[in-house]
Amino acid sequence: MVELALVLPIFVAIIFGILEFGRAFMVHEMMTHASRIGARTAVLPFNNSNNDVKTKVESALADGSVPVSDVTVSILVNGTEGSIANAKRGDLVMVKATVPYSKVSLITPQFLSNYSVVGVTAMRRE
Repeated sequence: MVELALVLPIFVAIIFGILEFGRAFMVHEMMTHASRIGARTAVLPFNNSNNDVKTKVESALADGSVPVSDVTVSILVNGTEGSIANAKRGDLVMVKATVPYSKVSLITPQFLSNYSVVGVTAMRRE
């Protein structure tokens, strides 16, 4: 019983750490995938708007367990915020999706409460 009392809290802490790390990695991959979908929408020459890109990113994240209301999507054209409608062929379009870590974690540790999970993708306009 004494050994169990000493080892069990450490074992449970390790298990929760593994679960939390796995969840953070999964959300990061989902954010990167959603930003990739948004960037692909932004670079195609089909007269898409910034709202179309944001809708694609949010719909990709809605399929997972990321709260879409907490996601911030920013679109940069050649390093500055702008409309993709004004982007020319060859311009660099970057889509960045951000969600606070506290909104997607199972247990938010004190030292990670101010961090965000970010997915960024950059592509050239076609």
